[in-house]
Amino acid sequence: MKLNTPSFISGLVLTTVLLASCGPKQVENKDEQITKDTLKDAVIADVTQIRASIPSPAVISKNFNKAGYPYLKNLLNPSSKAGSYSTKSQSAFGMGAYGADLGYIGSYNQNGDAAEYFAQIAKLAQQLKIESAFDPVMIQKMGTAKGDSINVFMEEAFAKAERNLRSNDRMAVAAMVITGGWLEGLHIAIEAISTKPKDDKTKDLYHDIYVHVYSFQNVLDLLKQYDKDPDCKKLLDEIKPFEKTLSDYGNKPNIGENDLPPLKDAINTIRGKFL
Repeated sequence: MKLNTPSFISGLVLTTVLLASCGPKQVENKDEQITKDTLKDAVIADVTQIRASIPSPAVISKNFNKAGYPYLKNLLNPSSKAGSYSTKSQSAFGMGAYGADLGYIGSYNQNGDAAEYFAQIAKLAQQLKIESAFDPVMIQKMGTAKGDSINVFMEEAFAKAERNLRSNDRMAVAAMVITGGWLEGLHIAIEAISTKPKDDKTKDLYHDIYVHVYSFQNVLDLLKQYDKDPDCKKLLDEIKPFEKTLSDYGNKPNIGENDLPPLKDAINTIRGKFL
């Protein structure tokens, strides 16, 4: 599997807010579900590398907070939409998106909104049959979480969920979750940065967006591993018209304000198909 990962990405994040990295040696976890088609260690290692190359929405959101950008809840996928997600693809994509939303929420210490969004993630997890990761104890933790602990508890829950998706069939669900989080994280960053002109205080945030877009090829590689799955195939079909655009931005380190509209259109169009 080809990994397009510049050296600065590996230092940026080792675990993602979407699905925290778990190496293949962690089979001793008592909460890990063993299935007949449980993934081989080599495949898990590849997927772990891909996840590690995707910047965490929480990291980017913290940079926005430090740069003086206000908290804007209207940038997020409304929590009320979770109740309308009836298909596996919607639930998986939505779960990833809400994970990215929680990364943003936690970076601004919005405890009430964090509990609200985590509750919706728990409902989607039940639909995907990985509800053990979001049990009453975890939900209670999230209800009282503050500041950085919001993201810590969320990573704990998503890591447990990931351990129970390690089969060839269910890993396709994980690929959808990861893609949903990647798209939502980029959506939030682009919408947020559009509220202020580019200057010396915001230029680093444009670079953060570039780093995020750069990981597109890794997301694409992951989906292609499961292109026989109808949901992953559908997502790949929706991405295809924008594949060149996203790939081109991944080769453009100096993204500017005038570059945002085409990127924004690509992300929002794909996002709108599943959210």
